Amino acid sequence: MPAPLPSPIRDRLAAVERETGVVLGEVIRQTDKTLLAGGELDHRPVVVRLLLDGDEYWRQKLAHEVAVYRAFTTYPPPVRVPHLVFADDTSVLILSRLDGQPLGEERYAVGPLAPRKVDAVLAAVRALNAWRPPPRTFGPCSTTRNASSATTPAAS
Repeated sequence: MPAPLPSPIRDRLAAVERETGVVLGEVIRQTDKTLLAGGELDHRPVVVRLLLDGDEYWRQKLAHEVAVYRAFTTYPPPVRVPHLVFADDTSVLILSRLDGQPLGEERYAVGPLAPRKVDAVLAAVRALNAWRPPPRTFGPCSTTRNASSATTPAAS
């Protein structure tokens, strides 16, 4: 049984439900940076990512991810990707939930993958490699982990 969520996180999730109409279900994964929960919006399955770390680096990464999903709407890739349902560009991202199973629970595989999973991943990589969205569709993620660069004034 998962540990109960701290009150500030429960309050933020309740606010997301009120503001978006999403009905949240199970917490899929939680780190010190984000919480990922399943839910429904208009009777369709969605996933909700709530940014827990207010650091500018993570906010910029979320904003970049939102920009990528928006670009996918205009220039659909040749593989299935979640559709952007809602984003507040600061701490909440709601995506359509795709059917299927994750390759693993960890960032990196802890054991060998089944050959059919490897084949599916390679087919997706080949399709993405052949995809040609217009130049500059996806800008660079302008985040930096160097805290001093965020406080350095711009050159005149």
